[in-house]
Amino acid sequence: MFQSWRLQIREAEQAYQQGRLQEAGVLLCENDLRRFLQGRRLAARIAVALAVRAQRHLAADETSDAWRVFDSVCELGGETDEVVAVRSELMRRAVLQAETRLAAQDIEAARYHLENLSRRELSNDRSRILQQVVEIYHSAGVAEEQGDFNRAEQQWRAALALRPDIESLQQQKDECLVKWAQCRELVDQLRRAMLCGDWSQTLVVSDQLLEIASEFALAQTARRRAWRKVESGGSSDEVLKQERLKHEEGLKQTEYRAPDFSATQTEAVAAVQESQQAMKMLLWVDGVGGYLMFFQDRITFGQAIPGNDVEAPVLADLKRRHAVIQRRADGYILEALGPTRVNGVAISGKTVLADGADIEFAGGVRLKFRQPHPLSASARIEFVSAHRPPSSADAIIMMAESCVLGRSARNHVVCRDWANDVVLYREGGELFFHTMERLEVNGAPCDGGGRLGPGSHVSAEDFSFYLEPVL
Repeated sequence: MFQSWRLQIREAEQAYQQGRLQEAGVLLCENDLRRFLQGRRLAARIAVALAVRAQRHLAADETSDAWRVFDSVCELGGETDEVVAVRSELMRRAVLQAETRLAAQDIEAARYHLENLSRRELSNDRSRILQQVVEIYHSAGVAEEQGDFNRAEQQWRAALALRPDIESLQQQKDECLVKWAQCRELVDQLRRAMLCGDWSQTLVVSDQLLEIASEFALAQTARRRAWRKVESGGSSDEVLKQERLKHEEGLKQTEYRAPDFSATQTEAVAAVQESQQAMKMLLWVDGVGGYLMFFQDRITFGQAIPGNDVEAPVLADLKRRHAVIQRRADGYILEALGPTRVNGVAISGKTVLADGADIEFAGGVRLKFRQPHPLSASARIEFVSAHRPPSSADAIIMMAESCVLGRSARNHVVCRDWANDVVLYREGGELFFHTMERLEVNGAPCDGGGRLGPGSHVSAEDFSFYLEPVL
């Protein structure tokens, strides 16, 4: 009796002879005829013929049709010269098309071409790097929409490090820096407008911010509050006048007096250092934790032993001076003075700290470096291991111009149960705060903002925090 598989191979052979190549391939694959020698030989001939057809599609610039035919070749298997040539050309074109679309800032089209490769497991080093750039491009765009320009700028720098030859990446990074500067200025205007109760101006500025960053949470919140005030009649001229008079009177009471520069330079430097020393505080937030706040640009970590005068002593087996973290104009630098690892890599000198960096000192001391807020150069250094400073603080805040407390994960101090943010900020060598709700400072009612110092107790309906001096 003539075996059925021979009839099936004969049917596939007939389809091949008549030019119905894909149908012939389907017959071989569906019936598992390649387990027979005759089937394998026929599959190889069909694959070559399909590869030649794919080459004709490529010559006619019909890339989609070439991919469709090539998929049939892959099902048949085989590594002939024709198949290898088609695969190489399709990969080259996919990467080139992705680069072209990326240069035109068409991210979805670039991603489509690269996914054509990864879906077929045809990626190479060049396409994988480009895939990373596309994903970074997307995440940087999302960060900009959210107003997180610090993270976006870091993303653009990372993309440029991977593909410095793509000009659009440098253009996007430059535009990001321009937007960042615009947002900084507008956020300052927004805060002043809200502190003055100028809700009409708040609406104008928040709209300007949302034109730059459509998902900027601060601008969205300010806009909603302003609309409620406007609709309730809270923006009348008389109300605005009273609010402005109140705010101006508050500014007079908290006016910063410039130092007397008639003193010697040594005395002036000593005065600045004394002022900075006095501005070290321990921030205790009820229900959240303790934060050791530093106002200088440089802090040294070391072992917490008598006589070791370092800014950040840790109860652990460290060197007296183990590491230094310094804030500079271009970011944060860690200088290792003792055994230190950053992201698992041993550091013998200086290295740049990026947001989310894991730091490990000798003795199992593990820290995480965070620079979470898009509009602030301040950083948070979390104690991941059980080691703590003598003050038992949960983290260190290196405060630049501001420190934001609130429910957002992008804040320096995350307080998930709070309804509104509280912003601490430095001005004229002193510490101030502002928020969008009524509260009390040391038991006295306070509306919107004021001055803080060691010993201040701030409380509202849903939160309270203390500032204690650090000796």
